Amino acid sequence: MSTEWFSAADLAKLGAELVAKLPTTERGALRHAKQNLWEKKVVDAKGGKGGKKSVFRPPDEILKRIYLFMLDNPYFLDSGQKGIPAEDYARHKENILVARRAKSSSGSPAGLNDFVLVPRYDVRASAGHGEMVHSEQIVDHLAFRKSWVRSELGCTEKDLALITVKGDSMEPTLSQNDLILIDMSKNLISDNAVYVLQYDGSLWVKRIQRKINGSVIIKSDNPEYEIEELDEEQARSLKVLGMVVWYGRKI
Repeated sequence: MSTEWFSAADLAKLGAELVAKLPTTERGALRHAKQNLWEKKVVDAKGGKGGKKSVFRPPDEILKRIYLFMLDNPYFLDSGQKGIPAEDYARHKENILVARRAKSSSGSPAGLNDFVLVPRYDVRASAGHGEMVHSEQIVDHLAFRKSWVRSELGCTEKDLALITVKGDSMEPTLSQNDLILIDMSKNLISDNAVYVLQYDGSLWVKRIQRKINGSVIIKSDNPEYEIEELDEEQARSLKVLGMVVWYGRKI
């Protein structure tokens, strides 16, 4: 279950703290979610009826308010208490990590409109020999400070997406399971930049260089991987999805 999904009990608990004017009772939160046609799914849950329970995805504006509230209350929905399940708690902390860093470095309190939510997709770009694209489902969002996106990255939030790295061919720059932020507006090849590429149904994260004769050189940072070259005809099938502009990893 993604961290953008909440049970009626979670929503009521947040409502009691005046987060996004949510109802303060579990029954009220359940009714509110259903009346407003929030996206719903049923997941496995201990103690739920038949071992199942319903969870809901609030609209983006409410999700922003929830994430910002969690900046100052990171253990509010602690896995040891009534709230978000243990298996999702670690990911929930990742959801607010970037926003927390932005707030601490800004010198002033952050408001709702100071952040953008960037979608994380259920795909992996291979730092190896190519990863087939099986899904483009959004699994959750991470909050980034809007001013940082525009001043440091020089782009707008609509052009950003997050995916995960698979493989070690871009070591030491990128490692297995690194989270990478892609600017999809930057799809023109520039020397020494790292790009996410789509070729023959596979996703790659590599450095690329276009030659005068129309061929393309694909390079890895790991010296154990050989340089690959696509001739002019093959290069026509190569799609540059965007430039990698940021990465995050677990210590």
